[in-house]
Amino acid sequence: MKRFTLCTAAFLWMLAGCSVKPSPSIQQPEKEISGVYQGTAWGNNGEIRVEITLEAGSIKNIEVLDHQETKGISDLPLTVIPEQIVKTQSIAVEALSGATMTSNGIKNAVKNALEEAAGETESWEIKPEKSGIEVKDAQCDIVVIGSGAAGMTAAISAAQQGAKVILIEKQDILGGTSLLSNSMFGSVGTSVHQKEGKTETVEDLYQNYMKQEAATGAYAKAEAARILAENAAERAEYLISLGVELDHTSSAFILAPKGGSGLGAMVIPALNGELEKLDVDVRTGTKATHILTEGDQVKGVSVTTEGGEYNIQVKAVIMATGGYAANKEMVSQYLPQWKDSVYYCSPGDTGDGLVMAQEIGVELVDMTVMKANPLVFYDRTHALTMNAAVNAGAILVNHEGKRFVNEQGSYGISPVINSQTKQEAIVLFDNTLLETNETIKAYAEKGYFTVASSLQELAEKMEIDADALVQTIEKYQEQVKNGVDVEFSRKTLADLTSGDTFYGIVVKPSIQGTFGGIPTNTGTEVLNSKGEIIPGFYAVGECAQEGVNGLNPMTTNLVFGKISGENAASFALSQ
Repeated sequence: MKRFTLCTAAFLWMLAGCSVKPSPSIQQPEKEISGVYQGTAWGNNGEIRVEITLEAGSIKNIEVLDHQETKGISDLPLTVIPEQIVKTQSIAVEALSGATMTSNGIKNAVKNALEEAAGETESWEIKPEKSGIEVKDAQCDIVVIGSGAAGMTAAISAAQQGAKVILIEKQDILGGTSLLSNSMFGSVGTSVHQKEGKTETVEDLYQNYMKQEAATGAYAKAEAARILAENAAERAEYLISLGVELDHTSSAFILAPKGGSGLGAMVIPALNGELEKLDVDVRTGTKATHILTEGDQVKGVSVTTEGGEYNIQVKAVIMATGGYAANKEMVSQYLPQWKDSVYYCSPGDTGDGLVMAQEIGVELVDMTVMKANPLVFYDRTHALTMNAAVNAGAILVNHEGKRFVNEQGSYGISPVINSQTKQEAIVLFDNTLLETNETIKAYAEKGYFTVASSLQELAEKMEIDADALVQTIEKYQEQVKNGVDVEFSRKTLADLTSGDTFYGIVVKPSIQGTFGGIPTNTGTEVLNSKGEIIPGFYAVGECAQEGVNGLNPMTTNLVFGKISGENAASFALSQ
């Protein structure tokens, strides 16, 4: 793979084929202004503040001074957008797909700084010209479509076997929905478990999987659950070896990231580092449109980019395009009860892989298998999960001021929340939680929470029955003191009254992922309508139905992603 000695962010931007040059029509303002100016604008999570340096009317430097954007998702636009504005002398550069709001926030902040400096911005608003982009057909052993944790792991695994791999991603940013993951990593028997004295076995984990519903409300199939349980520890140790800080357990079967950090924001950069070490050809801004076949065997992929269309000739294809939760039409078709729901996933989860599979005769299965994140805060601009708050000790109350569910019941509590007044709940905690959880502390700094100096004040602000809320907290505190939640059997209890400030935020269930689609065996080989293997075709992650049914998605991505890469490489290298 051709790589450049540039920072990863700039490198990925170049791979997207988004080379631009200044427009000859751009004229600098008559007042050749020089100086340093600041501007602010709203991004995805809060205000972005930039500082620009002007010399004789030319933008010489842009520095992002402050922001509250999501780690991982924002890394690329925070680097690339300022670079492109300086290079083109235009604030009309294109936003990065997958981080549109952050990109536009940076551009608007620069625009406001220019307005402060010159009193106008038209001189910098002419769209820059695009330079010619060469597009030509390519060849490799394996193409992986989609760059979530499953796709990245599959690409790494295949490359480790000696296969020449191209990884394509239609968005400008790697990571897909995995980048948004705040969930935990399911496992037993790791070095972390041993350090904490936990002795549960693989068999214990397997039995736990078999007796519980996954987040989707469906049970995993025995063979798939067995594979997941047997391979989880190795995958956890692999992540730890890459620097992912899974440093404690939140239960016998769950590893948790350090400081309450989002797991995806730690995993995706680590996997990207491995892709670079293995010289995997990563192509962002590249959308797969069709699977190419000869007879009953997969032979290639047609793709489209900003520069045009081309084909990649291959010996095997690994589909890792995610689900369809961000496709309103498909949601309306398969999950009509969720058609008006906000989605909490990557905007790239539009079911592309499912459509491509159908085009070559694959019959989709279990398309109603889905999960809804129960704890999503949405204000028409942002959709953020409050799982970190509940995992750290926050409780849920309804507008009647009462607890109504085991808050740590994971995705299964979505329908319970939907049955409450306004189909919503209030996440409630005090300021002591901010001292132990970095994610919630950051959210508080962004102003997402309603803040009050007493429970009564919080109740008034959030339309909660104040008397009932006080009684609920008093009862809960007694249970915390005794160490047993007699009402809802919650395992992790936390004191809610030792602080002097109370926080609340309204959450609603939001569709997060779909797990039906392309039928595969547990080797991730795609099956036709007769249950026969389609040679050279593999699927993994949310677009595949291998039998896990949404159980521990990040663990599933790492376990089955590795299996997919190994099997595809074995097939491709034997051709």
